[in-house]
Amino acid sequence: MCLGDGNRFQVQGFFTAPGGTEQVAGTGGFGQDSGFLWFFDRSNIEVLIKVLDGCSLSDRFWVFGAGLTNVETRIVVTDTFTGQTREYRNLGGNTFEPFQDTDAFATCF
Repeated sequence: MCLGDGNRFQVQGFFTAPGGTEQVAGTGGFGQDSGFLWFFDRSNIEVLIKVLDGCSLSDRFWVFGAGLTNVETRIVVTDTFTGQTREYRNLGGNTFEPFQDTDAFATCF
């Protein structure tokens, strides 16, 4: 899934069910800046994610995420203009802790 102005940020999700191997999460969108990941069934959203243009406030693009899962999760966000990536993880068996990374990408032009 690609988010942000001009679909600049690629978001990839991965999950590992207990005793399993890492698998690719399904994706869906809510609009230009936000989307979701699903693991086992498209109708069961596991993670919400958004990429916001905070350049006018902090010279950064921001990445926020919140999960509805305790499954091991890995999220990779890539700025397709620069190739820079950020990775966010949740360890299996733990409640997914929300994150608000307002320092994610210092790639404003």
